[in-house]
Amino acid sequence: MAIAINGSGTVTGVSVGGLPDGIVDNDTIANTTIAVGKLAAGVNTITELDQWRLHTTVASSDRTIDANWERNDTAGFEKIGTGMSESSGIFSFPSTGKWKIFFHSAFAKSNSAVRYVGGQIHYTIDNSSYTPFAQAYGNLFNDGTSCWGDYATECIVDVTDVSQCKVKFRISAATTIDFIGTSTENYTYAIFTRLGDT
Repeated sequence: MAIAINGSGTVTGVSVGGLPDGIVDNDTIANTTIAVGKLAAGVNTITELDQWRLHTTVASSDRTIDANWERNDTAGFEKIGTGMSESSGIFSFPSTGKWKIFFHSAFAKSNSAVRYVGGQIHYTIDNSSYTPFAQAYGNLFNDGTSCWGDYATECIVDVTDVSQCKVKFRISAATTIDFIGTSTENYTYAIFTRLGDT
């Protein structure tokens, strides 16, 4: 078939692979032209991203955060994909893959020095035995007023079975302290990002 350009500028008669190398470059491809399914093998896109937070302050010295979680519902946030599910502080993954888990907490105590304040990410591969995968700690000194601090930790896990691989978050301190939560901002919160396939 002969190559032809019709009145609207459409080109016909070009076979697949018929254009010489270099005639089409990145700048000439529309942003929405290439579907995810057409990406080269090994190229991953973020298919899952979710963020949960403590919506009510918890006073504790050592416990798993097993209540008062909510998905971020502040205008401007939107999860990607199905998102995590949570029950009594246990988070379940929507799909297998390599996942990054980030945990942050803000804490406060009035008129008291606190030797250590921290949190841990606990992970299980058998839906039973949890292992601390990451921890972070800070402390407070007594300056005669209400003192604030924070910590953050993260880890990467290989979720091979969504029915068995789960995660939960634990907080601890040398004495009872307020781990801050609110329904309008992120103080104590977790971010879950699927990085790629298992």
